[in-house]
Order: sequence, then structure tokens, then C-alpha cells
Amino acid sequence: MLIELIGMDAYRVGEVSRLVQPKIQKNAAFQSYPILFSGSESSLYHDGVDQNTWIVVVKLYLEEALISFATSLQNMILDALKEDTIHVQFITLPLPSTALRLEKHEDYPLYVSENSEEDEENSIPQDIFLGNAFEKHQDALDEQEKVKNPFSDDEDEAKH
Repeated sequence: MLIELIGMDAYRVGEVSRLVQPKIQKNAAFQSYPILFSGSESSLYHDGVDQNTWIVVVKLYLEEALISFATSLQNMILDALKEDTIHVQFITLPLPSTALRLEKHEDYPLYVSENSEEDEENSIPQDIFLGNAFEKHQDALDEQEKVKNPFSDDEDEAKH
């Protein structure tokens, strides 16, 4: 299932997802379906005037087996949007089960969670070299620097 919110700040879509998704997943009918929210930077216009946050369009892409739940989904989403917009237009699009295909990589979880993001940040390898990688070559680098700059301080000291 894909729930697309058009005309709304993408950050707020994430917040709506946090509010609504647990409620959706409580319904046994949805437990075997992946649920994704989409919120891209988009704008709605009417007669050339920006309508963002004045009206939000919500597209519900549902497998045909879930269409009977469309009204309850709309009500959950409407409740979550009451502080974000004045008007909401719902468009429900039924999808045959053959229209959906999900390829999962078996070595990774299906979704990134807040915990898994923190785990990635904390999983820095402990064998990172923090020293001077060119230490063995320092003399050669110093010689090259002298060739590039014949007026360096070393030569001035040698002349005096």
C-alpha cells in the first residue's frame, strides 16, 4: 500500500506516517502488506495561486483486497491531518495484486528504522588508521617541495 500526500511538507508526511501507520497495522487485514507514505516537494495550484497546506491531496494506492477499508483509512489520515491543512481530497486507486512486486534483499531488513540508523552510526570500524599515511615518504615529499619552491627557508639558511 502506498499513501501519497501531495501539497504538504515532506517532513510533516513523516510525522503523519508515525501517527497513522501503527493504527493501520493494528488491523489484521494490513499486517501482510507493506505500508509506505510518500511526501515529495510538490505544489498544488488553482488559478495560478499556490494551494499548499490549504488543500492536501491524498492518494491511496490499495490492492483490490483492501478497497473495503478505504473509508476507515481516509478517516485515520484525516484525523492526523487536522492540524496541517484546511481541506483534504482523497483519491483511492485500486491495484490488482499482479500490479505489485516487491524484491527484498535477504541480507537487509525491509525498512530502515530509527534504531537501525543509530546502529549504522555506531558501527564505525575500530581499525581506522588515524596517523600520517605518508610518514614513510615524508623525506621525498620534502625534496619535492624544495624543487617546487627554490626560495624556501631551508635554502636561505644554507646561504647564510
